[in-house]
Amino acid sequence: MSVDGYNLYRGEAFPTAINYAAPVAFVAAGTHSIVLDPSGLTPGTVYYFALRAVSAAGVEEANTNKIVRVVVDAEGVLASAVPPAIAAASALALAAGKVQVRAKTLAVGRTVGVCTLQLAQLVGGVFAWASPLATASIPVGRPMLVTMAPSATFADGATVRLALRLVNADGVAGPVMALPPLVARSAAPAGGDLPAAPTLEVL
Repeated sequence: MSVDGYNLYRGEAFPTAINYAAPVAFVAAGTHSIVLDPSGLTPGTVYYFALRAVSAAGVEEANTNKIVRVVVDAEGVLASAVPPAIAAASALALAAGKVQVRAKTLAVGRTVGVCTLQLAQLVGGVFAWASPLATASIPVGRPMLVTMAPSATFADGATVRLALRLVNADGVAGPVMALPPLVARSAAPAGGDLPAAPTLEVL
């Protein structure tokens, strides 16, 4: 079937409440973005948008493969999707007061976009997200295993409390994962050659 474009549909639930009887827009093939009239959207409501391909003869496909979930905030604009939680993480005390942190991230959806993994230390009772110890860019679509070895060093015997979170390009942060307290050591298991920058491994 030669695709002429796509009908865009909207509803407040999927798949039961997508109104396929009334498309909100027609998107021509090859179009990368469109602007929709926000009138009629209710603040605080979750909406689902669906696309169905339409042939040059006007025949629409019956299957729906492209779904986007969005939230309208109190001001009536689309709110940024919240990044997912960190799936798992661990920290290891190394020699010379160094630490190494490994984190497993879930696949980040396209509605969230590329995220930054932040590692922060607890300072004065709060995690210092404004000045993270290390960061790593997390791409869309694949779960990742990230190894971080911040340049900061900690005093021998100091208790270090660290946490991780994902932040999207709009500055929206996902849930915080606090790691178990770690005791820094001047003499601890050798870490080998630690990476100068975070390393990412696709899972």
